[in-house]
Amino acid sequence: MNKILFLIIYISFSFSSLCKNPINMASANEISILEIISIIANECKISLIIEDDLTKKNLKYKINNIYLKNKNINEALSYLLDTKFFWDLEGNSLKIAYLKDSVFYFNYINTERSLENTLTSKSKDDKNKNDKSEANLKSIDSNDFWQNLETRLNKIINKSKKHLLIVDKNTGSVFLRANKKTSKTIENYLKSQKKKLHLQVLIEMSIYNVSLNDNHQSGVNWKLLQDVQSFNIGGSLKIANGKTTNNLSVGKDLSVDSLVDFINIFGKTSSLSNPKLLILNNQPAVISIGDETYYKIKKSTITQSTSTIIKSNEEVFSVFSGILISITPSIENDIIILKINQTVSNIKETNEKPDNMPPNKTRNEISTVIKLKDKQKAILGGLISKNDIIQTTSLPILGSIPLISYLFSNNQLKTISNELIIVIEARIVD
Repeated sequence: MNKILFLIIYISFSFSSLCKNPINMASANEISILEIISIIANECKISLIIEDDLTKKNLKYKINNIYLKNKNINEALSYLLDTKFFWDLEGNSLKIAYLKDSVFYFNYINTERSLENTLTSKSKDDKNKNDKSEANLKSIDSNDFWQNLETRLNKIINKSKKHLLIVDKNTGSVFLRANKKTSKTIENYLKSQKKKLHLQVLIEMSIYNVSLNDNHQSGVNWKLLQDVQSFNIGGSLKIANGKTTNNLSVGKDLSVDSLVDFINIFGKTSSLSNPKLLILNNQPAVISIGDETYYKIKKSTITQSTSTIIKSNEEVFSVFSGILISITPSIENDIIILKINQTVSNIKETNEKPDNMPPNKTRNEISTVIKLKDKQKAILGGLISKNDIIQTTSLPILGSIPLISYLFSNNQLKTISNELIIVIEARIVD
């Protein structure tokens, strides 16, 4: 009782004019925060609103000593309450709460894309000629990101029964009911994660097809580029047929023009595409270059009532062939890690294909992870496909005369080897 009386007498002078003057407060004995706040509220003619019993319980926490000198009321309350409590001084009312509801928005689209294509179809009968079919890249929405985020946040709040966490991936929001320390930790964590995930990478690609000449059917020899340009070659990429080859070359000042001059040594080079992609960190992007091949499947429907009715219709499907490239970047400081999947597929012509069956395809794939510095280039090669073509040679004029042209021409089956070369440059965009 003497302690409280001493404190009241000591501060009563300093709380004159409804606490407009600086507050001076000192006590060498243990005293609870609730006692001090009650004294301030009483002397300053402030209504004290304590949110709930949990808040009141935590306000009874005792401190060993207190010393405030020349503090205004906001500074004094901040000193006493900021560590553990939410408080608001508005007019003559002081509201204090131990727990507070907060909503943090965390906009993120978690989509994984696959290089495989799914076939979508529409029925087509003889009377309906407007239906179309198309092949779409398979897109799978995954909840893993949001589940992992919820798991990490639960570890931060330590699954306290007093706290409440709701992660809503549909609205991209996190609802949190927690104390001040936990709320601040969650807020800082989400800010750091959001900053990293919202980084962007500009990917510039040059995609070339090299029709290899007879002397280089095994592909481009990248070791020659290393000897000429002093670039380091690293990593063995595994091709679908089980062979491996050193086909990754990384160079910081690599000129694309000089690269084209180099690969022209091994065959005829043609540019297929030069896409530029701006990709969010840890988000996949897919590039598709190729053709759709359409085919029909006949179906019959038998309806039995008073008489048997057989209705025939056709479904039109499509299958993709060409080049598919999937890139997923991950940024760490000035280092960019790229997960790259590339597929080259071709329609395999055959006269033995059964009816109502899709065309046969050949497919080669490469999957790799590479590490680049900002503005560094990488070369991906080694994906070789072989196609059989019929090459016709004939005598001038005589070889073009109908009926007898076959006497003056010659057809020869020839295998053409093509290698896909991809040059990638990655830049971090703020």
